[in-house]
Amino acid sequence: MNKLFNLFSIFFILLSIFSCADPAAEIGDNTNPDDLYELGQAPNDIVKYNNGYVIISSMSSIAQVFTYKESSIFLTLINQGSETTSTLSSDGMWRVDGRTTAKLVREFSLGQGVNPYKATVVGDNLYTTALEDDKLLIHNLTNGNKIDEVDIPKDGQYNSKPSGIVNYGDYILVACSFYFIGNDYSVNYRDKGKVFVYDYVNSQPKGYIDVNGKNTNALYIKNDILYIISSGSYDSNWAYENNGNIESIDLSSADLSIPLSITTTNIISGIEFRVLQIVGTNAYTNDNGKILKYDISGATWTKSGEVDLAPSDAAFSYISALNYSSTKNKLYAIEGNSMKLYTVGLDLGLESNYITGQYPTALLINE
Repeated sequence: MNKLFNLFSIFFILLSIFSCADPAAEIGDNTNPDDLYELGQAPNDIVKYNNGYVIISSMSSIAQVFTYKESSIFLTLINQGSETTSTLSSDGMWRVDGRTTAKLVREFSLGQGVNPYKATVVGDNLYTTALEDDKLLIHNLTNGNKIDEVDIPKDGQYNSKPSGIVNYGDYILVACSFYFIGNDYSVNYRDKGKVFVYDYVNSQPKGYIDVNGKNTNALYIKNDILYIISSGSYDSNWAYENNGNIESIDLSSADLSIPLSITTTNIISGIEFRVLQIVGTNAYTNDNGKILKYDISGATWTKSGEVDLAPSDAAFSYISALNYSSTKNKLYAIEGNSMKLYTVGLDLGLESNYITGQYPTALLINE
């Protein structure tokens, strides 16, 4: 299962490398609110912005700004393969193509071939990780103008490969996987990932926080604690090396202006982690297509349950997104192989599921 999953991952990595996206269309408002829009090629992330959201598309390297046209929209999901959105309303109505529920107000290029991966919004500025260019891209969302692009340094032959991104205080934090593609198309990871720190108030790169995990690709903040998620890697025979890791930093006491002074605390390891949500004294993460539940009330995390979302006949399975709704007090999870959105209770009971478009990648809860 893991072998096929990693082959699937490499396919998308190589597809990104050899793609050459056309520049995005000129910036302009959609003056007809009833016009349908087209998403960019391979939409990869969706983030909240004012009364709407921003979608970034990796293959066409564009950002699109939307406002809601319907107040009842509770959840919006993007599908990378079919390049559509799906929506779930607060009363439970599911639309496989909900493009009429939002208005496209602006579209702009993030730079040809940069393959934007993940994004965060601070005020009117969009901060995007450029996976193939090893950069942090900064654009103004009100006019689409580029403010800056920040180099995220490589380490020897290892490109930084910035991926997951969050903001905290005056800083942007970026998870960096650090790998290179070999002549045989193998993915070669640095022994440890890093977290890049950027002071957006003073427009200054501050350097790296060293972490313990390998293939660091996601970040999550809860109650001033930064959780650093590393998926780990596979050996030459495609056997998983059991080196995934979740570690943490208390941001309330950390001096982010001096990243090298910061050390992390290891929490749990040995699993191919990719997502994380913390609700009360419980943490929810994943192992391929399973959601794992941990009791985190004590000094160590103790596993208290799991639920498998993988189809029974699946050769591989993966959870591409896991979000928590405080309004519904439920988890919403995307399982990529079955291409379904699942509603999951905090006790891990499966409550409902919806067929999405092809290859769902990210979701946004509007609350």
